[in-house]
Amino acid sequence: MGTTESGLVVTMLGPVVLRHDRRRITAGTPKQACVLAVLAWNAGSAVPAETLIDYVWGQDPPNTARKTLAGYVTRLRQSFSGTEVTISCRSGAYTLEIDRDAVDVHRFRRLAADGRTRSNPAEAFALQREAVNLWHGTPLTGLVGHWADRVRTGLEQEHIEVWTDLFNSEFACGNERRCLSKLSEWVYHRAPMAQELVGLYMLGMYRTGKPAEALACFRRTRQLLRTELGIEPGPELTELHRRILRDDPDLMIRRPVDHDDQPVPRQLPAPPHAFCGRGAEITRLTRQLDVGTAVLAVVGVGGIGKTALAVQWAHHIADRFGDGQLFYDLRGFSPGEAVPPGVALAGFLRALGVEPDRIPTDTAERAALYRSLLAHRRVLIVCDNVRDAAQLRPLIPGNPRCQVIATSRGDLHGLATTHDYHAVPLDVLPDDESVMLLQRLTTDSGAATTELAELTGLCGGLPLALRLAASQLSAHSGPTPAELTELLGEDSRLSALDDADDPHLGLLATFDSSYRALDADARHMFQLFGAHPASTPDTRSLAAMAGLSPAKTAARLRRLGAMHLVHRADDDRWSAHDLIREFAVRRSDDLDTGERAEALDRCYDWYLAAVHRAGAVAFDLPAPTSTITTLPTVDDRAAALTWLGDRVRAIVAVIGHTHQAGAPIHTVRLAGAIGRYLNFSQRIEELRTVLDMGLAAAHRLDDDTYRVDMLRHLGHLHFITGDMTAAARHFGDAVEGTPPDDPMRTVFLQNLAQARFALGHFSAARDHAVEAIELLGDDGRRPNLAYSIATLGHIAFVHNDLIAAEKHFSTALDIVRANDFRFEVGDLLTNLAKINLKLGRCDEAAEQLSQALEHATAEQDPVSTAFVHSFIGRTHTGRGDHEQAVTSHQRAQALAQDIHQTGTRLEILHNAGVSHLHAGQPAIAGELHLEALDLAERGHDRFEAARSHHGLARCLTLMEDHERARHHRERATAIYRDLGITAPGADEDA
Repeated sequence: MGTTESGLVVTMLGPVVLRHDRRRITAGTPKQACVLAVLAWNAGSAVPAETLIDYVWGQDPPNTARKTLAGYVTRLRQSFSGTEVTISCRSGAYTLEIDRDAVDVHRFRRLAADGRTRSNPAEAFALQREAVNLWHGTPLTGLVGHWADRVRTGLEQEHIEVWTDLFNSEFACGNERRCLSKLSEWVYHRAPMAQELVGLYMLGMYRTGKPAEALACFRRTRQLLRTELGIEPGPELTELHRRILRDDPDLMIRRPVDHDDQPVPRQLPAPPHAFCGRGAEITRLTRQLDVGTAVLAVVGVGGIGKTALAVQWAHHIADRFGDGQLFYDLRGFSPGEAVPPGVALAGFLRALGVEPDRIPTDTAERAALYRSLLAHRRVLIVCDNVRDAAQLRPLIPGNPRCQVIATSRGDLHGLATTHDYHAVPLDVLPDDESVMLLQRLTTDSGAATTELAELTGLCGGLPLALRLAASQLSAHSGPTPAELTELLGEDSRLSALDDADDPHLGLLATFDSSYRALDADARHMFQLFGAHPASTPDTRSLAAMAGLSPAKTAARLRRLGAMHLVHRADDDRWSAHDLIREFAVRRSDDLDTGERAEALDRCYDWYLAAVHRAGAVAFDLPAPTSTITTLPTVDDRAAALTWLGDRVRAIVAVIGHTHQAGAPIHTVRLAGAIGRYLNFSQRIEELRTVLDMGLAAAHRLDDDTYRVDMLRHLGHLHFITGDMTAAARHFGDAVEGTPPDDPMRTVFLQNLAQARFALGHFSAARDHAVEAIELLGDDGRRPNLAYSIATLGHIAFVHNDLIAAEKHFSTALDIVRANDFRFEVGDLLTNLAKINLKLGRCDEAAEQLSQALEHATAEQDPVSTAFVHSFIGRTHTGRGDHEQAVTSHQRAQALAQDIHQTGTRLEILHNAGVSHLHAGQPAIAGELHLEALDLAERGHDRFEAARSHHGLARCLTLMEDHERARHHRERATAIYRDLGITAPGADEDA
């Protein structure tokens, strides 16, 4: 190798030595040589002493390692005497100050890299020959340790790669015979499992008239790979074997040697204006390029920014492809016909210097010539707007050193069967990058960041939408950001985000070109997707609309997904970008009016049957029979609740759609079906919306049965939100509208009894509960019998008749257990525990509450779980364990944060107040009772108001605020007297 100006050379590709003016200078002991090797490997860069010690001595260095290292460095500096090379030391790190080309490994790598950039194989061969001549044996000969082993392994692999490049250059020059002897040495002795070398050897043998030797080499290599690595030969080697067996004449084609007159194409369009973001995707593309993936694709819906990313990245890596860059817009989804592969190939051939009259007319022949011209070049090929794999496949060269980057609205997965292919899907821009793009595009608009943020939200992060919005803002007489935001909010965004100069660039045209590319079945499914009331419809509901099986429906949806028009929300549901959803709604107008109406009816029926099925499993209800066979599989309560929770927004949307579409029978039935779940899950606003629509639908139908059912649901809504007056009114109307012999009358009577009880109308509540019990008679199979008996228990409890209360609650518990009515078990056990707590029987109460908590947890019931924890806190208070009591109450209050059930919240606040008072925290207890008082008075719950006044009086007394304490005590006494209840003593818990 040559020397640098200093005349000093460090060799590592063999023994580690120094050479100066053709003199060989020893690097010293193996450890000193290792120090030199590490510094030379990092020539010009600082290496911390700790790193050197680790690399030289490993994990167990001697105590004197740092001192010994300093000695090694001193002796190495002496070896550099008379040269400009030295070792500097700063901040505990050493640097070998030397020209990197004076270190053989760095020179080797530079020469190898330069060789790969040369399009002329003779020039490449000269550089590669100089690189391999630098090797003088095994790298780092004589050095041991994990660092030396790792470096040695990597360098030996690089050695194989450069020899492979060298042999490729020889073949390109037509010198197969000259290099076969050396190639044989590599294939049979030095790297017998290096498949690219094996392939070159087989090709050389074939071209020199020895196909039998080529086939024998393949069999030997295949056996080695199977035995040593447990793998089969790769697709390239296997294909070469097949072509040799077939005696393929194309294997004899060589690239012309004269390259001087061949042009180097530079066809990349200008980088996109104001490009921003996409850092993760660029990193992913570059990583795939580095590992040698032959074909990359950026895929996504129209307008997502695929071309911008591909062109930006192509410019980023263009310098790696010294033989040029090709670009073609294949117009796969543009207006008019897509570009046939043969036309694109003709364009590429002209760019590569082929005269027009020498371009073959046959597409296959054009592809063969194209592959031959690129066989030993490094060219980047950008294929934009690809329609499908068939259009792209002829444009993929056979040379793995070339790189194809494609963009498409389809996934192009068909390429994976024949090529090393990787797709990078593109999603919308995040909010911050969307704002950044708009800011860059509208530098003169003077728009505030907050205005642009609202605008980007309406554009949904879609780059095309953002650029179209920016073009309007930047126009001379364009709208202000506020005006455009208002326009997009009230008008069709597809129409508003258009390009007046070129309608083909608008959102509507972009999406429409994808739609037109679909087959008839997929287009029909997209129309149904747009007609569906929910933004994330179930596969099975779409199957019901289409009159198809779920399997066939999913197959059509997958075709839409491959075009990035829809995507999976989960295993069973599908979604789309907001703007595409708006486009789908437009396309649903393509459906025949009658067909659309029938499809929607089937959709409504499917949701009704599905909600009934899930609700029956979740709440132990009888499921109505249904002829629909595509209902969801919900085998247990957990699965049913999960299904309902995941789809509740879709179900509410369907109800809203039936209401607006004038389908009252579906509205009222769906509202009734989902009401219990909305109540259970505390989705109060959704419940209110659904029930208002349901009641309006019942009035429209003029059907008393449905009207009464909606009144009952509305009564429950007001009950759980604490408006007991409105609850009693609705329940009373339901009772009035129900004949005496109607089984539902007992349900409504029980509901009314609960509301009257909360209002403190204990006599009326008892009468309603007793009437319900008398109507039910001995029918112990009805859960309402247990509810009515439990109501009598509550009335007895507030009157301090604990014996009667315990009897009623126990009887109700026996009924629900005998009939496996799971829901009330926990609450009844808790009510029995309340009695035991009042009687001072803490152990019995604790056992009952433990069972209640286990039951509430198993039922996934947050209301009951919070309720039980609250009484567990009271149990700890009864035992004098105030710290545990406070912990339990905190847990109950945390669970109750999202609970709208006023009765439960009042009990939790009251219990926490009592426990904090006993813990010596009257101020905290007072705040809790004050919050409970506000809730009780807003809901007209006089009994709970009296308890709150009583609790406040006790807290204020301990805080020595006697005047306010007297006021609350008097208020409590007055309410208790009006209710006919004996007020608790001043020191008693209410």
